[in-house]
Amino acid sequence: MDPDTLGFDIQDTQAYAAFTEDSPSLLMTATTVPDLQGKSYMAFKLTAQDWTKIELMKDVLQEPANAQQTFSATHEPTVWRTIPVLEFLQETWENMAESLKFSSVSSSIHLGINNLHKWYCKVDNTDTYFICLVLDPTYKLAYAKDKWEARYYNAGTMEWLPHPLLLQMQYQFERVQNVNLTP
Repeated sequence: MDPDTLGFDIQDTQAYAAFTEDSPSLLMTATTVPDLQGKSYMAFKLTAQDWTKIELMKDVLQEPANAQQTFSATHEPTVWRTIPVLEFLQETWENMAESLKFSSVSSSIHLGINNLHKWYCKVDNTDTYFICLVLDPTYKLAYAKDKWEARYYNAGTMEWLPHPLLLQMQYQFERVQNVNLTP
């Protein structure tokens, strides 16, 4: 995937040139903005620092755009991806919030993390996502065991491993593996 999926480099746009301190333009010489209570265009002038902050927010918002693409870029069921994608997005934003580069927007990143947490709790309140992750033959319980704290892993497995459907699926999977491993 192209790392610049939002489709533009802010500093290469006409808007950047028109609204920075360094480059006055015809737009900047206008004295009023129609229907905005007589304000001038100069009232909306962005500094180079403002554009830097916009560029940082573009980088932050690229992460959920990439996450969304993992769901829409395939014609196969993707429910099993929900937990890993949400956890990866949260981890990425947490790293960004702690990074010196993103310090000027870290409070906004934390608001995004809080919102993401709200949606993760909704996933946590529904068994479907965990079951689909466990039933995926690629992941099974390995993802949860590797990524989750022991108390969350134990709670999930204690609740669902005795489930008859999971026991049957696990038995069938192990049986197929044993048949394939036998010479």
